Amino acid sequence: MMIKKVMTLGAVVSALTFGSQAVFANDISQTEKLGQEKARLQEGSVIGKEQQIKNVQQQSNENIFFRKLGLRNTDGWIAFENYAKFTVNYYRIVEITINQSGQTANVEYVVTALGKEPKTFQLKGDTIGTQTFWLPPGTYHVNFRNHSSDPADVSVSVNQYM
Repeated sequence: MMIKKVMTLGAVVSALTFGSQAVFANDISQTEKLGQEKARLQEGSVIGKEQQIKNVQQQSNENIFFRKLGLRNTDGWIAFENYAKFTVNYYRIVEITINQSGQTANVEYVVTALGKEPKTFQLKGDTIGTQTFWLPPGTYHVNFRNHSSDPADVSVSVNQYM
């Protein structure tokens, strides 16, 4: 009787092992299919060479850094400058970090894109500030102006994340 129970238990364990191996093998084949599809896309059979070149060009201005030294209130808005332009290719988290110096600096920043709602924030004094936004695709500019009578130095870094 004991041998019969052991053999029955062995058959059940064997069936469960075989079933889980089949599921695991199915997961592997789906993973392999995804890898093959990714490789096919990268080889250019679906995306043409021109599109691949365009993608590389667009990635080059996703993350930017620029500095403006001696920003005065008489300068008005520093707006739509090429050095302050970045491209978002798909909905992404964009983090803007600003290192601002000047004892009474009072700088307003506006992130703008044609047809998109502007994102505005303001920093005062010697400070480092970070603003994070969820942005839709588009070409954006970081525009800024100093409201203080004292000059300010600003360093701006724009980084995009998945």
